[in-house]
Amino acid sequence: MPKTRIEAAQAVAQAFFPAEQAAQDSAAQGARCIATIIEQRIKAQLPPQTGAEALALIATATGQAVAAANSFADAHKLLAGLSEDLGIPLTFGPDCEPNATKLHVVAA
Repeated sequence: MPKTRIEAAQAVAQAFFPAEQAAQDSAAQGARCIATIIEQRIKAQLPPQTGAEALALIATATGQAVAAANSFADAHKLLAGLSEDLGIPLTFGPDCEPNATKLHVVAA
């Protein structure tokens, strides 16, 4: 196998893994933000409608972040298959399988 293929695959992996992790982190942080807003609204004894428009926008953005995280998980699987097809020994494969479980947005 040409060394350039391995180097190319390593460069892709080095760029991909942080992006994939950032997508997961964004989805989790968005969910934490939603929970914090609701909890603090209750703690401050504010009406349930307080900040409802902002909360709805954050919920939409969080849903989009979940979709992005799932897209990265799907891309991870495709890259694993591509690496295998090309005979490139990288860790896109089964060792990285937490990506087998997709995130889902739960309807309120």
